[in-house]
Amino acid sequence: METSEQVIGSKYRAPSYGKEIILTLIEDVDADLGKGVCRLDAESRAELGVEVGGLVEVIGPRTLRFKVERLEEVGDKKKSITLSKDLRESIPFSVGVQVFVRKPIR
Repeated sequence: METSEQVIGSKYRAPSYGKEIILTLIEDVDADLGKGVCRLDAESRAELGVEVGGLVEVIGPRTLRFKVERLEEVGDKKKSITLSKDLRESIPFSVGVQVFVRKPIR
């Protein structure tokens, strides 16, 4: 069987991640210590396409996955994220920095 198409290069394609957004890290909720969760506001969850209980990746010197919880909207806390203090210090990030957040491939 002959074919007129030529295959050039490899079949590998780089992973196609979803949208990345930039969020400001705010003070964490004390009850989250040791749970491995992050809290996102409704607008950010909708923009990333994740629901409460889903996963997101926070990108820094290390990329870590967190389970998403609901962030209660308080005043100017839109486009914000909280990380439990133990994990935030292991990345390391401090309160007030902007971080990249994306939905993982799987």
